[in-house]
Amino acid sequence: MMTSDISDEILTNYMNIGSENIEEIIGKFPMMNTQASMYMIIKAKENTAETVKSQVEQFANSYEEQWSTYLPEQYDLVRNRKLGTYGDYVYLIICENAEEIETMIVE
Repeated sequence: MMTSDISDEILTNYMNIGSENIEEIIGKFPMMNTQASMYMIIKAKENTAETVKSQVEQFANSYEEQWSTYLPEQYDLVRNRKLGTYGDYVYLIICENAEEIETMIVE
């Protein structure tokens, strides 16, 4: 699967997530629309994790809508995504083993 790092441009223009509350982000995003798998872990600025989580959730909901009529197995991955916070970190995981990865993050 071809992926791209999640850049500020992708974050702002495609995901509609403002960078003003973000200190750091790591993540991969699919370059082709045949795979939905992706992940991002965002370090939010102090006291902004809930704001960032809300923006990520809005993106995740629109991403789910985008996949709802296309490739059912990929849609299932998006529907079963893991999104949450851990301290100042916000994460979104969309892949086959999302639950296992979430466990690693929060432990």
